[in-house]
Amino acid sequence: MNNLNKECFVKVYDGVSLCIKAAKYQDFNVQTGMIVIDKELASKALFRERFKYARKDDFYTVVQRSLTSETDEVILSYFDEDFPMIWTKENGEWIKKYYVFRDEYIELLSVLQEAYETYNVRAFMINVPPKDELYQGRGFKITDVIPGERCNNGGAYGFYTSYRETGIPGLYEVETSCTCDFDSCGTGFQGFEWITNEKKEKLVDEDLEHTVYYSEKNISKREISIKIIKEILSKLEER
Repeated sequence: MNNLNKECFVKVYDGVSLCIKAAKYQDFNVQTGMIVIDKELASKALFRERFKYARKDDFYTVVQRSLTSETDEVILSYFDEDFPMIWTKENGEWIKKYYVFRDEYIELLSVLQEAYETYNVRAFMINVPPKDELYQGRGFKITDVIPGERCNNGGAYGFYTSYRETGIPGLYEVETSCTCDFDSCGTGFQGFEWITNEKKEKLVDEDLEHTVYYSEKNISKREISIKIIKEILSKLEER
């Protein structure tokens, strides 16, 4: 992977690079948001499952097929739920297939998912507000819906939005949550957002309860995302 164009790719992990600008790699047209994985790493981490029918004993056996050592670097195109759609080169032709990660490489899968997810909510990197307009204080949580009784009588659940510091001035991780015990109700990570002083004041004014401010320790834990964002912002500043 030494011949990757540094203007078009961001390294997110050893042997893993995210495409941030469409480019040709080997003879493959890599599109923005795709991820190139070193073939040695991919051959250890990925496999395909195939069910083989054994007539004699009338049962199915699972056959695992790893990537061949002759393949070029593999290209992760997108995720279908937790399954990565991977392009590999077979007999000189690029073929797209689903692959599965081995249990010992679950951390790598998490890295890839976070990198993919980060790039696909990258709208926050466009039209960055002037630095003197950015809110740079502690993270906070606001109440969107005041909770009622949590029971089966139709009582309302509480809904909240958290804005956590990222270490990048003015940029906050946005995550929603609710008081429902058995369903997330569509809440969770919403992406990243630039918060200006004006926007922050508006959020606090619209808070239905008292705004909760986080301590310095309660910051975003999405380290891969923040690394990617910092590198992309750095490249934008250099242009």
